[in-house]
Order: sequence, then C-alpha cells, then structure tokens
Amino acid sequence: MLVYHAPFEASILGRLAERFPDLAGRLQAVIARIVDLLPIVKRNYYHPAMRRSWSHKAVLPTVAPDLDYGDLDKVQDGVLAQVAYEEAIAPGTSADRRETIRRNLLRYCERDTLAMVRLVEYFE
Repeated sequence: MLVYHAPFEASILGRLAERFPDLAGRLQAVIARIVDLLPIVKRNYYHPAMRRSWSHKAVLPTVAPDLDYGDLDKVQDGVLAQVAYEEAIAPGTSADRRETIRRNLLRYCERDTLAMVRLVEYFE
C-alpha cells in the first residue's frame, strides 16, 4: 500500500483493527505492506516553492503543476474531508446532501490517488 506519511496511515489502520477484530488480520496485513513516499521525497528532492514543507500538497505543484485541488468543490484537503464526512454521517443530514458529500469525497480521494501516482512517476 502506497502512502505519504506512514505513521499516520498505520495508526488509523491499527485503530480500525482494534475496533473491528474480525478484520484485524487483513488490516495488519495491509499495514505490513505499507510503502511510504515521504522519506523518499525528503531524501531526494527539494524545491524552493515547497517553503520547507514536504507535505504532498507542497511537493505536488513542483512536480505536477497541472494537478491542483483548487477546482474541487468543497473538499480540497484532509481537514475539509473530515468535516464533510462528519456531516455525511450526522443523523440530520438529508439523503440528497449525503450524496453530494459522497461525490465530493470521491473526487477528493481520486485526486489524492492520482497525486500519489504522479509522485511515483516523477521519482521512479
């Protein structure tokens, strides 16, 4: 599993394994296969436009300027994704609103996945 900042991703998967014991074995297998792009980027790349940040949203514009999150509706970063998810699971959220949020989250996740692909392509 390709990630950017393995400790965070592994901790989330570990908490899921604790919460869902029936899935723990499969989740632990995913954790064991994590490949972290962040150390690779930190060891091999720096651009002044990154302003001393190695977040993938700081690195991405310097290696793939055509990939931007600004055109996404409402969900453009991880914090906004969390807020949107909380709204989607709230009991008072209408079905139509849930569907809008679902589409927004899927577009954001698609962009994040494409960002990982582009980073791998750049650094291979």
